[in-house]
Amino acid sequence: MSGETPRARRRGGDARAAVTLADVARVANVSEITVSRILRNKGPISDRARAAVTAAVAQVGYVPNRVAGTLASATSSLVGVILPSLSNIVFPEVLRGIHAGLEASGFQPVVGVTEYDLAREDRLVEALLSWKPASMIITGSDHTDITRRRLERSGIRVAELMDIDARPIDIAVGLSHRRAGYDSGRYLIGRGYRRFGYVGHDWRQDRRARLRWEGVCEALREAGLALVDQALFEGPSSFEAGRAMLEALLRGAQGHGLDAVAFSNDDMAVGGVFHC
Repeated sequence: MSGETPRARRRGGDARAAVTLADVARVANVSEITVSRILRNKGPISDRARAAVTAAVAQVGYVPNRVAGTLASATSSLVGVILPSLSNIVFPEVLRGIHAGLEASGFQPVVGVTEYDLAREDRLVEALLSWKPASMIITGSDHTDITRRRLERSGIRVAELMDIDARPIDIAVGLSHRRAGYDSGRYLIGRGYRRFGYVGHDWRQDRRARLRWEGVCEALREAGLALVDQALFEGPSSFEAGRAMLEALLRGAQGHGLDAVAFSNDDMAVGGVFHC
């Protein structure tokens, strides 16, 4: 686990203080009333003012407060949870653990699924933050710039799961995926394997899979080796994709004499076992 302590965050001043309507108005150089009307889409507004406010909202990471009409003393019992998938067997287990951890606390998780789409993650972050949750749990460290600003300026605790290969917004709980791939490669090399293949899925969306691949390749380079061949599926991971890609790899690698195959994740590896 890594990240700043509450005391360290307080020492840093108001860097994580919640962004207000006044902040947007100041950056856009318009009145707070104008900002409010634009965000509520009420009344005639010039295109120039609307563009200035829209740019300011993105710049400062402002999220409207949808519970502003409730009692000022009210506190949220919601915890926003954003996961990349529920078809990958890892993440239902993660969600089960979150439920178990919150069960006796009085807090209720509200869940969104991105399907590894950063634009969709941004929309979910905006929607969940607008309900002023007590905290946010989000997967990984890859986010759009505006998502990162929104989370940094939300004024709540933010936990990024699964990945500690980058600087966290607040706290990170997970593992180094690059190191996991590296250690896997070193282990197999130590067992005497020399001719490696790789079966993977879409790296553009699943950065953690790409980091594990990089770790395996680094271990191979240190041993004077390299991947003999690889098969990449253009889409999300699945049992079927793992089965089909291993079949393709072995068909194309006839004569190469592969003696080890690394997979991008457990979904793909289980599919490979099915093929075998």
